[in-house]
Amino acid sequence: MIDELDSKGLCMSSNETKSKRQTVKDRDGLHELNMEIDSLIAAVEGFAKKNAGLIRKLHPQYKAGGENFLHYLALRQFELKDLQLRLSRFGLSSLGRCESNVLNSLRKVQERIFDSADANRNQFLKNGRTQDARLNQFKKAQTSQDSIEQLDWSAAEKILHQHTRDVFGPKPLDRHVYIMTTAPAFVDFSGSWVRSILKAGTNLIRINCAHESEKEWHEMVSCIRKVARETDIPCRILMDLGGPKIRTATPARKKLSVGDHLYLVERVHNDKKDIQCSLPKVLDFIKVGERVLFDDGRIEMVTVSKARRKLELKVTRLPASQVKLKAEKGINFPDSHIKISEVTAQDICDLEFAGVHADLIGLSFVQSPSAIRKIRWHLKKLSEKSPGIILKIETRAGFNSLPRLLLEAMTDYPCGVMIGLVHRLVEIRRKSGGLIQATSSADPSLSI
Repeated sequence: MIDELDSKGLCMSSNETKSKRQTVKDRDGLHELNMEIDSLIAAVEGFAKKNAGLIRKLHPQYKAGGENFLHYLALRQFELKDLQLRLSRFGLSSLGRCESNVLNSLRKVQERIFDSADANRNQFLKNGRTQDARLNQFKKAQTSQDSIEQLDWSAAEKILHQHTRDVFGPKPLDRHVYIMTTAPAFVDFSGSWVRSILKAGTNLIRINCAHESEKEWHEMVSCIRKVARETDIPCRILMDLGGPKIRTATPARKKLSVGDHLYLVERVHNDKKDIQCSLPKVLDFIKVGERVLFDDGRIEMVTVSKARRKLELKVTRLPASQVKLKAEKGINFPDSHIKISEVTAQDICDLEFAGVHADLIGLSFVQSPSAIRKIRWHLKKLSEKSPGIILKIETRAGFNSLPRLLLEAMTDYPCGVMIGLVHRLVEIRRKSGGLIQATSSADPSLSI
């Protein structure tokens, strides 16, 4: 009996020792987590402060979200995987869904670290400040007249829903998702078509300014407005500017198979192998190894050699074993930085109509903030209340410029972003090694 009691006592003593060791280990782990979260808070606050001039330029509706966007850009410069795993082990938020309220999420995690700590708060002193002092300083900043609203999760959700309604119209009764339908060619367009798609759930109708003319657009817009009134179904109209028209100009059809070699050229010399480009100066900017997409991305080729305004292309992907490439099919260069204006003289002419009759203007293949400024300048000349602008991100150059494009678009209200042809950005994601990050800078101390 004594042996049993002694043995039991030893076991209890051993467990107590392990428990104490674990407590010390946990305390040290929480201390390390606190220091890392503190560093992240300093980094995101410092990045936003350094770029405060950009925030001041934003429309009042976007100031809180714009500051949070800067916080997000700064946070994503850090490799967070190890930190997230250690946070999860302590039952803390791993920051996996913090994009809508970055700074608030970091502070909440730090508060939970203190709630979890068994130690005296002096363990967490940093630069002579306790967490209480930091929180008091934060509350004081919130009450200052010049401060921007600090977003928490519920405030961010509320703002997001409001901005969504201001761009796309009233929320559908039976779902959160909005549906946009592209209008067919004018010859196939009719009031019965509009009525059927509105009753099927369409919330927006897209008119492509690359086709038809002002006469046809006027009839289409009038018809959409009339049917929307008759059915009492709200419907907004997006008019997409055509942008630079880069298309196949060769009239003859070409039957293609994977592995075939063809030439994209300024002038056709070989009817069987040459594809004429409608805007040959873009060929000067394409490099060997970069992809060329045809017919809305259905046909993919890669550049294998280059001469003056002549690209040798190899077919790498088709939707079927054999496909015919026809004339007047769009050409896109998703990997290339093409230094031509995204806004053409025809786009400015089309704005005379679209800027007055559309609810939203789509800016195709946008790559630079200057294109947004140019469109906005012309819109302001037409009307005090301009349509919202939708940025269409369709190239690697546009994707790499996304932070600057968003911050420029947010200088007026409302605006939105549309990912044109998702497979293009999926390919960018694959070639970028996985996670898409909306910034090309690797140093959070750099200004945008």
